[in-house]
Amino acid sequence: MDTFLNTCSVLHAGTRAAELDLVSGRDSAPSEVVIGIDEGVKRDSAVNLDHVQTVDKSRFCKFVGTLGRDKMTEVCRALAIATGCA
Repeated sequence: MDTFLNTCSVLHAGTRAAELDLVSGRDSAPSEVVIGIDEGVKRDSAVNLDHVQTVDKSRFCKFVGTLGRDKMTEVCRALAIATGCA
């Protein structure tokens, strides 16, 4: 099953993680996951899991992209690192 970034879910709340533009020559942090056009974003970016927030789904204003199973596994690992559960 694919997971959607920054879009409404069946629940009345969703989880939001910041999307950052990648700086050329900079490696991503262990709590970040690199995403790109394969996920539907316009340019290479990183999902930062250091400051995850739960927000009401009505606050999501636009679709950003879709994460497949492998990329979502990376997000789960990065979230575990960000929260100290790894």
